[in-house]
Amino acid sequence: MKQNRQSLSGYDCWLLSYPVVVGISVMVFIYTMIYAPGIAGLYGKYDIPYVLKQPDSYSYIDASYSIFEGNIDIARTPVYPLILGIMRLVAGPVYMFPLVALFQFGLFLLSARYLRLISLKFLGSRRAAFWVTGLYLVIPSFSTYCVIITTDSLAVSGLIFLTWFMVRNLPDKPKPRDMICTGVSMLTLILLRPIFVYLILVYIVYYAIYFMQNRVGCKRIDLIVCTAVLVAVSAGLFAYKSMVNSVYGIKSITIITAVNNYALARESVGIHPELAKDRELRDLLEVVDTAKTENEWKDFEILGKYVNKYPNRFEAYINDLIWVSPFTIAKKIYHRFLYEVPKYNVFVNPTVVYEYSYPVMYPFDLFTTVCPGFYFYWIVVLSYLAICVRNVCKARNVPIYSLLFLLLSLGLVLTAVIGAQSDYSRLTLPVAPIFLLISVKLFSLLKIKDHNEIS
Repeated sequence: MKQNRQSLSGYDCWLLSYPVVVGISVMVFIYTMIYAPGIAGLYGKYDIPYVLKQPDSYSYIDASYSIFEGNIDIARTPVYPLILGIMRLVAGPVYMFPLVALFQFGLFLLSARYLRLISLKFLGSRRAAFWVTGLYLVIPSFSTYCVIITTDSLAVSGLIFLTWFMVRNLPDKPKPRDMICTGVSMLTLILLRPIFVYLILVYIVYYAIYFMQNRVGCKRIDLIVCTAVLVAVSAGLFAYKSMVNSVYGIKSITIITAVNNYALARESVGIHPELAKDRELRDLLEVVDTAKTENEWKDFEILGKYVNKYPNRFEAYINDLIWVSPFTIAKKIYHRFLYEVPKYNVFVNPTVVYEYSYPVMYPFDLFTTVCPGFYFYWIVVLSYLAICVRNVCKARNVPIYSLLFLLLSLGLVLTAVIGAQSDYSRLTLPVAPIFLLISVKLFSLLKIKDHNEIS
């Protein structure tokens, strides 16, 4: 009886610690809401009231008006503009912004609950689950992004929700409702931020290995539902892509894909104006080439109007440009992995995205002095991958939790490096909670020196 009381007391201790870390997160959020936009106002850049902004913020706001007028936006997929539009209907064009921030912060707090449940399943320890959840709540990279008009906060929360749907009933077999919720979450995330398209491959590999390892316990209906979800998600993406193509004539779901491919090709093979079939585009590219600028945004000051007017012609030029020298393109991607990505931190520096608000955000900037870089990310993730491979070779069984977390964490980083121009810390922030999970698990394995406890 005495032992049970001690155990309960320890449990209560960890349970009572959660209000503390939640309180810290709330204070960081309030601090950011009150002071950072005020500093921005002093510098005369307070054009989006009550919240903070990035360069992308304006295009999402414009897209919210465009979508509510019945148009498909060429630059932004519809989920986040729809959210902005709904908030504008509820609170008006001014007070919509703090409402968006509160909505994002509410989902962030809710996602912390599900991250804790995921941690309990994966780590099997209340103490370890507390450390993962507590770090998620107090690291400023997560809570401060709730105050910015951009997709980053919802991307982090959304990936946690999707992960929970995929592991909720493990180690028992997943239920059809979980696979349906996974499919809805996956399609929502892809239409929130197209970089999440890699989740389709994660879904295929994860469930294929799960069903192969559990052939005896799974029913035919499980496999049918799993396949139907995949078909439904693919059909939804194809339908949206077809609508974009019918309006703008481009083959991707957003012109941003062509913009990113242009940046990649320009840095590796050059811009080759002679490949442009349109005389107007060729003349503009010659101006860009003569300027020899290294700033892609300067390029688009020159090309921007043409891209908006003839997106299909610009995309066709980019597709030809990429195939000038695929080997050189591949070398550039390898160079990004080796030399560019390590310059970034695993947890994005919040002050980078706060234009004109550095003085008041300085306390958060101190966080970057101890923030691990991507070299550390690769060491942790690849070390855990090596332990998992060793375990698979010995046990002849793939640890399903570890499989999912490795697919999510490695997949997003690889997709970001291949498909994006830069800003890798921000783009890979959604898998930072997964990185926390893997880090704590790796530490516990090294501490107990028993690799057979991988799940």
